[in-house]
Amino acid sequence: MYKGVIFDFNGTLIFDTKYHNCAWDKFLEKHDIIMSEAEKIEKIHGMSNSEILKNIFKREISQYEIKKWSAEKERYYREFLIADNLKLAPGIEVFLNSLLKKNIKIAIATSSDYENIEFYIKNYNLLNWFKRELIIYNDGTLRGKPAPDLYIRASEKMGIKNNEIIVFEDSLFGIMAAKKFGPQKIIVVNPEEYVKNKINGMEIIENFNQLSILI
Repeated sequence: MYKGVIFDFNGTLIFDTKYHNCAWDKFLEKHDIIMSEAEKIEKIHGMSNSEILKNIFKREISQYEIKKWSAEKERYYREFLIADNLKLAPGIEVFLNSLLKKNIKIAIATSSDYENIEFYIKNYNLLNWFKRELIIYNDGTLRGKPAPDLYIRASEKMGIKNNEIIVFEDSLFGIMAAKKFGPQKIIVVNPEEYVKNKINGMEIIENFNQLSILI
């Protein structure tokens, strides 16, 4: 029996992949950078902003540049979310309430930065379900995915061993991080087609309304 659940956020608790893609497209256009769709998959999806920016500009960049450009891209992203009034993933609120009733501990492990986390907490009422200290994000002290650091910290904060935890992920780098962490189970949520083609044999759900057949 599992004792805890750790969720990735972007693409998992909210289906926002297209909004990140649109924000990066707008960023690339403003900076006169051309990337193919294949390059975007390889160099952008599932990575931290600092790694993405290094990939985009193909050089080492300063902390000042990382902060400035990350803020620019994330501003575009939040504007797109607000414009579309994007909601949490289908079925997730019912599932979270069920976990809390069963006294299952829950956490988030996301590559998002502080500004986005505060946006999510405010706009998606995350504190209705998650303790603030169990929302683990990119605070600059941990390696980003595909390193397992975010999951390890979440597990430590929960006080639960990795093999007693179920992880929900959507991206290749997130799945790689989860595998290195070594949970009891990884469930892939609403993955893009290129992800499906690389995760043969893994459990996949399209939304959280399907969980009754998996857990």
